[in-house]
Amino acid sequence: MAFPFRTHCSELNDHELIILDVLLLGGCRLKLLQNDIFAEAFNLPYAHGLNDLELMSVLDHLCQNKWLRLDEDDSYYYMTSSGEAIWESERQPQWQYFVFDSFDPLDDENARFSILSPDLQTAENYLFHLQKEGQATQINHQTSSNYSLFDWLKFSTIYEITGLIKGYISIKPPNEPEHKWWRDVTDLQLFVESHT
Repeated sequence: MAFPFRTHCSELNDHELIILDVLLLGGCRLKLLQNDIFAEAFNLPYAHGLNDLELMSVLDHLCQNKWLRLDEDDSYYYMTSSGEAIWESERQPQWQYFVFDSFDPLDDENARFSILSPDLQTAENYLFHLQKEGQATQINHQTSSNYSLFDWLKFSTIYEITGLIKGYISIKPPNEPEHKWWRDVTDLQLFVESHT
């Protein structure tokens, strides 16, 4: 697979951008960023290709430029608002199609789910996908204003759909190119390829 689409409008190299890709949705320990487990840890068809010494140099560079930060006990790396801005300039995300999903297992088959999106139709499209994959019940809708998904990622309005789903373990990501949401850089590539 080719590396994901980028505009090449920043000074970031591919290695740095790939690291920002995985830190988009939350913090991460150094161990998971190491090349030998990177692709598996983040369910990607590629890795950054850096050895441990090169990785530390890249992480230091990203922190010095304030695109990443280390938490107070130096164990987790997080993206900053400056990092998000430079990432966004490269990847050109369409935020209205963004979905953040989470599942809280109740037992071997059932889970509570949450779908967050800045666009109600996008959240409902994703719910429709979940309902095709498993039986969703007790569905609730909620709207929040000035919502911070992460310190650096804020939305003026966020729509949340919650409920219970049976069979969540078997839920697969969509493989149809016309799906109307993205959750990570891999999904975003499908979106870019099918909507450009």
